[in-house]
Amino acid sequence: MAKRRTELEARLLEEHERVLTVVQRWQSEQQAVDEVRASLADAEARLDKAVLEGADLGDRSMVARLLDVPEAQVRKAIAAARRSVKQRSADGQSGNAEPPSPSRPDPAGDASGSSNVALAATNDAEEPTSPKHRVVS
Repeated sequence: MAKRRTELEARLLEEHERVLTVVQRWQSEQQAVDEVRASLADAEARLDKAVLEGADLGDRSMVARLLDVPEAQVRKAIAAARRSVKQRSADGQSGNAEPPSPSRPDPAGDASGSSNVALAATNDAEEPTSPKHRVVS
């Protein structure tokens, strides 16, 4: 009876160690995901800033190249960048450091944030575009 109990305790300890290993792996993966999200939020903020600087200069073709969208859709992309910057600054004042989630998923399946919302909004635009300005996906 004592031998059986010792075997069960040993198996329980092994299983406990496996669970701890899985939990530690999950925690390290979550930390990596958090770091990537923070990096992505920084990159999106820099992209929004560049879009707004291009808009301030009145250089629609530069913004179109920066976002890889037709020039006819730049106006909507600039408006989306302005909204993102405004939302980010409002979140910063309220103490919420997390980037806002997109209002709809990106067509590529990447729900990564504000700049993708701008791209998704411009790609879904109902504005007619000429064939020479069409974005090939």
